[in-house]
Amino acid sequence: MNVIFGVMLILLSPKNLPERIDKSGNSQIDKIISNYQNIESVYGRMTRYYSVNNIKERSTGKFYLRKPKKLYIKYFKPEQTIILNNSVLWICYPDKKQAVKTHYSEFPEIDKKLSGIDILLSFNFITELKKSFDIAWQDSIHLIATPKGDDNISKIIFEVDPQKNVILNEKTFDSTDKLIYDTNYQDWELVEGMWFPQDIVSEFHIDGKDIKEKVRFSEIFINYEIADKQFKFVAPKGVTIIN
Repeated sequence: MNVIFGVMLILLSPKNLPERIDKSGNSQIDKIISNYQNIESVYGRMTRYYSVNNIKERSTGKFYLRKPKKLYIKYFKPEQTIILNNSVLWICYPDKKQAVKTHYSEFPEIDKKLSGIDILLSFNFITELKKSFDIAWQDSIHLIATPKGDDNISKIIFEVDPQKNVILNEKTFDSTDKLIYDTNYQDWELVEGMWFPQDIVSEFHIDGKDIKEKVRFSEIFINYEIADKQFKFVAPKGVTIIN
């Protein structure tokens, strides 16, 4: 793991609908989702700035992402390798001579965010949105998504750019309507003919921790082939594997 719609729904009559939206609004929603579905793979470099309860950290690294659920992250300082191959997650700490193997679903949500996994898998989340959420327009630039079955959140509100068909902001509310995640996608650039955010800035409150994060991307390549071996974990010499 890296993740929609807040006062009341505004009913849009056909005469009030922007020209870009049909009567149901689904046309524009499908365009936005399709924009993310067109991204099959991404690789590049990133710098993460984050703080937990005002304790600040910085890390740099490179990543490879291939849908639906293959991810490789290599952090240089402090050194750490993260590999997600479908449901199996590996985290290697060379300095500690340890590698942890676990099931992705069992990895704590806060660790998915602190490791950078959640922010990179957010592209998958958007493409799968309609499977788990009912989506409607709140106004001409905001979508509200209500979960079909998840009781942990009440809604997610998206602010969209109707020209680029991308998401600019995402706010997630828990079951009591308290804001728990607030993410901004900023500094958009055309990469391989597709819009891609150079910065993702997030604030979230989980397990009693206030966490702020900024991820800066560079040297991005979209939809180039990434071999399966990139997502195969090979333990370095002397590293102990912990299940």
